Amino acid sequence: MVAALSLGLAKTRMGRGLRTIAEDSDTALLLVFDIGRNRSARLRLSGVFAALAGVLFALNYRQVQAVMARRWA
Repeated sequence: MVAALSLGLAKTRMGRGLRTIAEDSDTALLLVFDIGRNRSARLRLSGVFAALAGVLFALNYRQVQAVMARRWA
């Protein structure tokens, strides 16, 4: 997943846009990158990595139960 993310950020137009926005949003506006559209892409991408982290955590500690969310709420 990390290798795919690295390649995606380096080779795609969206990846270049995300890196430009992270560096300087004013420059991104001058280069005609849609910040609103990339914001939703960033949120989706971070959600995917958060879900992956949760799955890896659960597999590592082997303590997953169906009612875990109710127990902590």
